[in-house]
Amino acid sequence: MTPFTTSNGLNTQSGPPIQEAWSPPQSLLETFSGDKELIADLVDIFNADTDARMQQIRKALANSDFSKIHAEAHTIKG
Repeated sequence: MTPFTTSNGLNTQSGPPIQEAWSPPQSLLETFSGDKELIADLVDIFNADTDARMQQIRKALANSDFSKIHAEAHTIKG
């Protein structure tokens, strides 16, 4: 497998993007017919959605809105 990096460097944390190469597991490649670009796009979408949900969780924490925290956390979890 040839390693690749998503457009945002698979940044899963706040701060600068992680610039390491990543290769998807074989099972994921098989599921997406080897389409690494599609996998990278889906990872980017997940990361963007997760960042937005984490912002909502932070706001909910500030407002002690525990039902919102619960809902957002379970949306991220899937």
